[in-house]
Amino acid sequence: MNYRHVILEGKPTTGKTEVSELFKIYFPSKVKILPELTTILVRQNQLNILRDRKQLNDLLAEAVPARAAAVKALLEDPGVLVFEESHMGVHWAYSKILDDQYFLDLYEEKIKQSMLFPDIFMRLDIPIALSVQRQVARATKDVEVSGDIVRNMFKQLNAWHQNHGRDNLVVVNTNRSPAIVIGDIMKILGLTYQVFKGKR
Repeated sequence: MNYRHVILEGKPTTGKTEVSELFKIYFPSKVKILPELTTILVRQNQLNILRDRKQLNDLLAEAVPARAAAVKALLEDPGVLVFEESHMGVHWAYSKILDDQYFLDLYEEKIKQSMLFPDIFMRLDIPIALSVQRQVARATKDVEVSGDIVRNMFKQLNAWHQNHGRDNLVVVNTNRSPAIVIGDIMKILGLTYQVFKGKR
């Protein structure tokens, strides 16, 4: 399968950003990265992902059409593989468990129509306890969420995938050696590293 647009999803600290950055380094002319939109907006506007929901939701509603346009522009190059970190289905799932009706209404009225669905959703998966442990070590309070929230969110995220009637979700166990994880992802995406043979 020739995938062109891949969206990474997963619990906090599964390595979405790290995997993206690694592929950007090893496949610089092929892989193009679009970082997680929610995290970008949280950091740019100095928000807290749980406390400042309304402001974040308004910003997301404005940003989603621009993100879709950015993906389409990158895909005009037939040799490019677009890696997008996370998606609005994840934010929808968090909103369901947080009773954030404001976002759920925005999603139905405006956001859903602007979303661009990928060739494949790739879920990087680790145990919830490990996700919490890594969040504590990472010390990023603005995007930190508890184990209970993550557990309940994933039930909703699974429902979101089912509701959209798509069967393009692939799960990769990232609680393994990095070499094995990266090798598996390369295999799924059909990527082969070309050794540089120019002058040192």
